[in-house]
Amino acid sequence: MLCAATVGKLVGQSSTLAIDFDSELQQVTAILESEEILDSIASIAVKNSNLLGALGQNIQINEEEILQSKRMWMSTFRFGVGLFSINTQEDPNEQSNTAVGGFPTIGLNMSVNPEQFINRASTIRQSKYKKEYSEYIFRETRQEIKREIKNLYFDYLGMIETVKIREDALEDRRQQMSFIENQVKVGEATYDFLMLTSNQVRLSEEALITAMIEMRKKREEIKTFIGLK
Repeated sequence: MLCAATVGKLVGQSSTLAIDFDSELQQVTAILESEEILDSIASIAVKNSNLLGALGQNIQINEEEILQSKRMWMSTFRFGVGLFSINTQEDPNEQSNTAVGGFPTIGLNMSVNPEQFINRASTIRQSKYKKEYSEYIFRETRQEIKREIKNLYFDYLGMIETVKIREDALEDRRQQMSFIENQVKVGEATYDFLMLTSNQVRLSEEALITAMIEMRKKREEIKTFIGLK
């Protein structure tokens, strides 16, 4: 697994607003092509997830419940100690005489409480089931987080490509406008045509700004989802 610092660099944990689009494109591509990097990013998201933190605590609680239930075996037994020796005899006149011994024989007897024993086994089964269910939810949620991270990066990749395309389109429009300006100077193009080209440049600029804003928003969404801010 990659260290947190390396992953932080890959996911764009930076305070600067400037973005090197070529470098960003390479980093995002590297993330999407590496399961190791995706797993490392998912681990950071899991660590910062309140939901999975609560699930992890539930698993620990379930483990403790299982241990406590197993320790309950002592309560399923009844212990008794004979403190007095009592002897009853009949004499020839058919009279009953009962004598209590001054020095009793101390005895230990033990019996099982069936109801508590059955309840103990049921409690252990329920605790194990809750632990297994919590572990299942934890694994599934972690996988869902990883899938969502991958989808977010694919969206981000598309937005970077869109920005680059609109940058190229804007540069083409500007070059066209420069060419037409020269034509206007020598009388080979009209001023109206120059104004039309100027409007096209402004529209390309607006399209690029919109694409850059959407890309930055997606970038921040990824950082927030992972828990880097």
